[in-house]
Amino acid sequence: MTWTYIDPSTSDRDKVRFLLGDINTLDQQLQDSEIVWLLSEWENNVYKAASIGAGSIGTHYARLAREQKQVGDLRLMSDYAHVSALYEALADKLWETDSKKNPPLIGFNPNSMVATIDRDPDEVVTTDFKMGLDDNPGGFGVDDQRNG
Repeated sequence: MTWTYIDPSTSDRDKVRFLLGDINTLDQQLQDSEIVWLLSEWENNVYKAASIGAGSIGTHYARLAREQKQVGDLRLMSDYAHVSALYEALADKLWETDSKKNPPLIGFNPNSMVATIDRDPDEVVTTDFKMGLDDNPGGFGVDDQRNG
């Protein structure tokens, strides 16, 4: 397992590390191979990959929850619930940042704007945008309603 970090301008992997704050060699959170996998799953979108990575780190700390060790009279206790909550909040913030930087695109086939009567009957019109009842091939149109 390898862990490397140089600079966020050098690679998408380092951008994900930077967004996660996973830049301290003494406190490694994700391995290189895990970040590479996240990037491949999210089509090299560093914000989404970092968001899922933050959620994964948060889950890791949630499993630790409360850890207690005692040696003689000395007792050490660690509560990781707050660390888990911080990573979950980071995951939400990174996902939201991606949504702002890359808003969804709305698109449709401009041929669907042509009135049904004016369309070439041999033309195949593929679209997810539906104008009305008459524009849905094989659907229940206005003429169907009138003719029963």
